Amino acid sequence: MKKNRNINSMLFLGIIALLTVNTALVALFYVFTEYSDFRENSDSIKAAYYESQKEQVNDEVLKAVDFIDRQIEISQARLEQSLEHQVDIALAIAEDIYSHNQGKLPKNQIAVKVSDALRPIRFDHRRGYFFICDMKGVCRLEPFNPDLEGTNVLDLQDSEKKYLYREMLKSIKAEKCAFGRYHCPKPGVIGDDHPKLVYVKYFEPLDLFIGTGEYLDDMEAALRKDTAEYISKIRFGKNGYLVISSFEDAFIMHPIHKDWSGKKFSEVDFPSMVQIGQKIKDAAVNEQGAFVEYSMAKPSDGRITKKISYAKSIPQWQWIIGGGVYIPDIDEMIKARRVQMKAGVKNHLIESAIIFVILLSIAVFAASLFAGKIKRGFAVFSEFFQKSAKGSERIDPDMLYFAELKEMATWANQMSHARDESEGQFRKSQKLLTASNKELQSIVYSASHDLRAPLVNIEGFGEELATANKKIAQLVTDLPDSNGKDNISRIIQDDVDVSLRFIRAGTIKMGNLINGLLEVSRKGSAKLEIVPLGMDSLISHVIDSFRFQIEEQQIEISVGKLPGCVGDYVQVSQVFSNFIDNAIKYRSLNRKCQIKISGYTEGDRSIYCVKDNGIGISKEHHERIFELFQKLDPESETTGEGVGLTIVMRILDRLEGDVWVESEPGCGTEFFFELPGLE
Repeated sequence: MKKNRNINSMLFLGIIALLTVNTALVALFYVFTEYSDFRENSDSIKAAYYESQKEQVNDEVLKAVDFIDRQIEISQARLEQSLEHQVDIALAIAEDIYSHNQGKLPKNQIAVKVSDALRPIRFDHRRGYFFICDMKGVCRLEPFNPDLEGTNVLDLQDSEKKYLYREMLKSIKAEKCAFGRYHCPKPGVIGDDHPKLVYVKYFEPLDLFIGTGEYLDDMEAALRKDTAEYISKIRFGKNGYLVISSFEDAFIMHPIHKDWSGKKFSEVDFPSMVQIGQKIKDAAVNEQGAFVEYSMAKPSDGRITKKISYAKSIPQWQWIIGGGVYIPDIDEMIKARRVQMKAGVKNHLIESAIIFVILLSIAVFAASLFAGKIKRGFAVFSEFFQKSAKGSERIDPDMLYFAELKEMATWANQMSHARDESEGQFRKSQKLLTASNKELQSIVYSASHDLRAPLVNIEGFGEELATANKKIAQLVTDLPDSNGKDNISRIIQDDVDVSLRFIRAGTIKMGNLINGLLEVSRKGSAKLEIVPLGMDSLISHVIDSFRFQIEEQQIEISVGKLPGCVGDYVQVSQVFSNFIDNAIKYRSLNRKCQIKISGYTEGDRSIYCVKDNGIGISKEHHERIFELFQKLDPESETTGEGVGLTIVMRILDRLEGDVWVESEPGCGTEFFFELPGLE
């Protein structure tokens, strides 16, 4: 026999066991993982240092790349500013010469003096010079092509067939100054397809314009040189520097091995430089750049040391910016850290053991204290439930210590009070319901009996009157012919006989109404046998009961897969029968009658549908058809008194089901009903 377990003792022992096990596990953990902790910490130190070095290299390379991007971005603006500045200087010289010679010399001679003054001037590493052209298109100054001076240059074209001076004159007339981009020959260089940015400005006193320009490849070469010189001076960390190489496997700039600058990787005096260069190139082609590891001689002592580098490309210049740091030998640092860590762990073990002993003592005391209070609380609830099983009982919340138990006591008292009220109300309602049902059933049966007795008399006397009417008609027939005989025959046949037929029809209808009322009453009080139902056998038996009508009227009836449900076999069969009977009664005379029976599940409910292609039902009648004695067309010749759907609703109410209809006139009708499902 299983021994009953006490919650308080289990709680008390559980807390002690938990703390004891935790103390032992912590102690074992520190003892057996001491050396693994050292190894892990050593590895983490190495990893942290390694990651910090990678982050530093990455930052420096990206800063250099950003610097280059900014230089490229602002180089055009700087070039334009430089050209404007140089032309302004030339205009100042021209203005000074003009002011000193105005009124003394003709303008033509003053223009010659200006040309002579500007001819020897060079700037931007002697690449820059000035040219002059008057507003008629005559060249006044062209230092590198003096044959053009004194000739009209309006028809002069660049390599892209642009009229250089025509465009300059057009811009000067519109704006007084302008920039232009052309492809021109370059002094001292073969070819005439060198892109050049030109700036010209109008000098009104002499009616000419002065201009200068810069070959863009010269500007870019100068920018690259200045940029490489700037990057060569960058240092970071202990041994960090940046290197520039090209996509053609050559050094552009190496700040440490300066003799490598301009050489191919294969030409430097380091055996594995080609392989290292390929690694760096492969890393740089990645859009975000990448890290690469290799070994190389340290500049300080020449020892081959592990190095981590980060490389990123500048596609516009075909450059690769790489930066790296040498990873120093940190074994000695790790060794010292290991000694410190070992001593710290030992001290921590001792401190932890003392703390856990103290906590264990406190936990034992607290567990015993709380266990006693919980035990008293459960005792109060145990006594409450024992007494509540026999009668009304309440708990005093002040007897409990814990707020949760006090709240439970409040809810328990409310539950007990509500139960007392519900039981009293239930007993009253049960008595009233029983009395009402008995009274209603008695009234229905009494009313049915009282109505049926005079109905039988009316029907009986009506039959006797009909028989007597036939006898009178026979006697009148035997009378001699006269006007009176004809009148009497007409009264007997047209008036009396018709009246008797109305009396007979009324008594039949009254009898059917009484039978329907009794049927509804019986369905509401019939004993139910609620069981799980398999629908295949049930629907088969229902359809068999209509077999004669189905074959006689050539009705097509199909049954899909039907889910099971929980209900009364007889009552559920009655529901299906009433729906099928309605489908047959209210079929359309214009098409062959078709009836489809289907079903599906929705949550924990089974839903069934009986669909026909009959005359249909208007939406305003969807609710009314379920009321007692309500027919869709009271004047129609179909049998029934409008109780079938009322019976269906009464049955489904008792089986915790529901029913609804979807229909439109001329489009058939779908009756849906649902019942509790099997699962």
